Amino acid sequence: MAQPLPKLVRDKMFAAYFANPTLAYVMRQAGVCYRTAERYRMIDRWDDRIHEMDKQLTEAVLPNVAAIRAERLRTLRALAQGFADGVAEGTIRVETVGDYAQVVKLEYLLLGGPTDRVDHAFTFNGKPYAELSDVELQEARREIAAEVFRLRDSIARTRNPVLALPGGRPDGLDGRAGALAGATHPSGS
Repeated sequence: MAQPLPKLVRDKMFAAYFANPTLAYVMRQAGVCYRTAERYRMIDRWDDRIHEMDKQLTEAVLPNVAAIRAERLRTLRALAQGFADGVAEGTIRVETVGDYAQVVKLEYLLLGGPTDRVDHAFTFNGKPYAELSDVELQEARREIAAEVFRLRDSIARTRNPVLALPGGRPDGLDGRAGALAGATHPSGS
């Protein structure tokens, strides 16, 4: 059996995993092979350590965040009430309603609610979907399919360290079916 790695190397591996929890990243940063990174991830229980660190940080920070939010919410509600009172008394005119809207938005934000309305409309080359011709629809579908393949390949490379290494897959394919990638079978056919 091989000798255990020195503590300094193990600490460097954990620090790399903490920064970017992929074994491919650990391999590059610590200069170890995949199996070594995987073995020490299990031996040193990196995932459990990170989970425990996150839990401790959350327990330390959460009460402070809750107290700060509660105080800001009280302040915002006092501002909103002051604005409403000013409008009722006539000291604040309706043309400053934007200030009130900002206070209401801040209150919604602190309560976790929506602060703006966002429309999601599909467009292609600046034209709404409903106005696209058949040719433009086909072109849009091709571009969407290409983007899906690109994203899928990107995800595959982050999950599989062999794909993330320079040169990618040993068979030369980029992760897509040969016909889609424009590649031929490794035998040349």
